[in-house]
Amino acid sequence: MRYLLLLMALLGVNVTAWGQPSTPDLGQVQQLISATGLDKHIQQIPAVLSKTASAGGAPTSAFVSPLMKTMATVFNPDEMLDTLAKDLTRRLDVPTLLDAMQWYRSDNARALIGAHKHATQPQTIQKMGEVLATQQSQASPQRLALLQHMSASTQANDIALDMMVNVQAAFMTGLGTMIAPNQTQSFKQVHDSFAATRNLMADKISEQLLLQQTVALETVSDDTIHEFLQFADSPSGKKLFTALRASLDYTVQTTAERIPAVMKANNAKASQ
Repeated sequence: MRYLLLLMALLGVNVTAWGQPSTPDLGQVQQLISATGLDKHIQQIPAVLSKTASAGGAPTSAFVSPLMKTMATVFNPDEMLDTLAKDLTRRLDVPTLLDAMQWYRSDNARALIGAHKHATQPQTIQKMGEVLATQQSQASPQRLALLQHMSASTQANDIALDMMVNVQAAFMTGLGTMIAPNQTQSFKQVHDSFAATRNLMADKISEQLLLQQTVALETVSDDTIHEFLQFADSPSGKKLFTALRASLDYTVQTTAERIPAVMKANNAKASQ
């Protein structure tokens, strides 16, 4: 769970950029995804799942480990990035895209996007773990308020919850297919069940991500975040993050829906 939360926190850091009314070119959207650093974080998803698979130790690890390994394979970054770019292309307009690209070419944008390098350093990850363990941060109230504003403007907490619901649904339907293939609920049924309870997780996820971002963004100045918020709270910024959340949810859910079928195929091969 810690690794998944870290990935979500990093997505929240770099979740930022796109758009225009006439449909943008697919190549332009792909360039924007690259400019935001979002592609690098999507590429981390298989590694996060693989690390969970190798953790072991639980009584159910005989089922969990092969399931997580399969999920790591199905969540193919290249395929996900292709799906994301195509979906964003139909949601974004050219003016929004141009405004986003103008922001991402700025020095402050590079400082913000560059924070992911700091966030993935071993010492930074260790510090995040310590902050989560103590549930305390050294950030000032003003800094915490600024980070909360950033999360709200980028819809980062909602994006994290969307991802959690999709991954949980993929895991449970995959596990059910392994244990009782003829009695497993559909992905939609399980997804809807988790989605109905997402509000129960919202406060906790918000708290955890805020704590992680106090560390992940500690190299980013308040002035840089303030400038980013000017873009994020603009009409183009709001369009961007609304489109980005929808496209990320579509991308992850489309991928997650494949897990039960892949596990069923694996079962069939194993029984031959």
